[in-house]
Order: sequence, then C-alpha cells, then structure tokens
Amino acid sequence: MPIYFFLLLLLLACQPNSLDDFQSEGASLAKSLVVDLRQIDSKEIFIETGPKVKRKIQKLTELMILAAKYQSKHLADTLVKENSDHYYSDLLLEEFKRIYAIQGCKEIMEGLQRDSLHQLDAYLKSVQDPLNSPYE
Repeated sequence: MPIYFFLLLLLLACQPNSLDDFQSEGASLAKSLVVDLRQIDSKEIFIETGPKVKRKIQKLTELMILAAKYQSKHLADTLVKENSDHYYSDLLLEEFKRIYAIQGCKEIMEGLQRDSLHQLDAYLKSVQDPLNSPYE
C-alpha cells in the first residue's frame, strides 16, 4: 500500500502546475514529435515509427486536455499570460503536411490520430454538457 501512495504522489508532482509548465511541456513534446516525424520519408519508415508517434500524439492530447482544465479553473492567470510563441506548433504543422504528401502516409497518420481526436471530441462535448462528462 505505501508503494501505491508513493507512486500517486510522484504522479501528482510530475503534472504541470502553471501555464508556463504546460507550455514548456507542450513545446518539449512537440519538439520531440517533430524530430520523429522528420525521419519519415516513406510509408515503410512511417509504419515502423508509427507506434512511437502515436504515443507522443496521445501524450500531447492528454496535455492539451489538462491545460484546458487548468485554464478553466485559473482563468485570471491565463488571461494575463498570453503566449504567442507558436514555433513548435508551426513546425509540427509543416511536418504533418509533408507526411500527408507522401504516398500512403495520409491514411497512416489519420489512423494514428483517430483515438486522440475522439478523446478531444469527447472532452469538448463534456465541456458543453457537463452533466455527462467523464472528465469531471
């Protein structure tokens, strides 16, 4: 039992606790994902690296949901700190576009993103209808 308590404390300590933490962790994840995506130049390579890319997309999705929850609870903090640095987001978008242009990779990318998109959609619906929310 003490081990579970320690692991719970460790997990809670590792979660972002400020808007800066969310932005920093998001930038780090996006940068790591860009590095992985830049290695992809064929469908075969994408099939090999797909599971790693999918895990990073899922982590980014989970971070986005946590950040949205944080923003809704700390609205005053988030209004003051508006960060317009979209460097890694822009790089990620460029890599997604490049990979979509590789024959056969569009379908793979869509498959890798499917679960994350469903998770984001479920979160957004839960915000609109809080009575049916699995996230609260």
